[in-house]
Amino acid sequence: MKDEYSRYFPILKGIRELAENYNKYNLTTIREILTSWADRRPYEGPLDVIEEVFVGVRRLREMREAILRYLRDRDWRGAVVSVVGEYGSGKTQLGHILLRAIRKEGEAEPRLVSLDPISDVRDSLLESLDTGERPIVLIVDEVDQLLRDLERGRREKLEDLADIVRWITEGHYGSPARGSVVLLMSKRAREALVTDRALANRLLERAREFRLSMSDEEREKASVEAVKKVLALQMAYDKDSRSVITRNFPVIYRFLEKTARDL
Repeated sequence: MKDEYSRYFPILKGIRELAENYNKYNLTTIREILTSWADRRPYEGPLDVIEEVFVGVRRLREMREAILRYLRDRDWRGAVVSVVGEYGSGKTQLGHILLRAIRKEGEAEPRLVSLDPISDVRDSLLESLDTGERPIVLIVDEVDQLLRDLERGRREKLEDLADIVRWITEGHYGSPARGSVVLLMSKRAREALVTDRALANRLLERAREFRLSMSDEEREKASVEAVKKVLALQMAYDKDSRSVITRNFPVIYRFLEKTARDL
C-alpha cells in the first residue's frame, strides 16, 4: 500500500498545488463550477474563471477569436455561422463564452437561445430580440432538438428557424439586416440538414462553418485533466474532503480516472 501511495504521490502533489491556487475563489464560485460539471451543463460564470479552471479551453478560445473576427469583419451584420461538433465537445460552453465576449466588446447585442422540442421556435427566438440600434448576434443552441420533427417529415420548426435567420441576416421588406446568427449543432444534425436540399439552401448555404472536434487521444487526455481539476476544486471547497481524498488517493484517483477514460 505504501509503495502504491508513493507511485501516486506526484499526481497528488500536483492536485494539492491546484487546490491551493483555487483557494483564491470564494466557496460559491467553486460550488457553482462543481455543480455545473456534475449536471453536465455549461458554467455561466466569468470568462477568466472558465479559462483557468475548465479543460479544453484553448480550443474554445481559438474558436471564439476566429468567430469574433469573422463577425467583426462584417460589422456584426449579415453573417451566418455554424459550429459543428460532437456531443460533449463544448458547443454549449462555447455559446456562453461567445455571449460574454460579444457583450464585453459592446458593439453588438448578443442573445443566446436554447431550443427544445416543445416550445414554439418562432416565439422563443423572437422573444430574445429587441429593437435597439446595435446589431443583434443571435446564438442558437441545441439545433439538434428539432431533428426528431424532421425525421417525422415535419419541417415547420426548422422552416421557422430558417425564416428568422434570413430576417436577421438579410433584412425583411426593405429593412436592412438586423445582425448575425450563430448556429450550434452536432455533426448528425448537419448531415440531416444537408439531405434536405431546401433547408440546406436556407440554413447552411451562406454559413461559415467552424468545426469543434477532438481526437480520441485528445478527449481521453482532457478527461484525465478534468478528474484532477475536480479533485482539486473539491479539496479547495471542503477541508474534510481534502483529508479523505489525501488518505485514500490511490483508490479514489484510479476509480475516477477509469470512469473518465470510459466516458
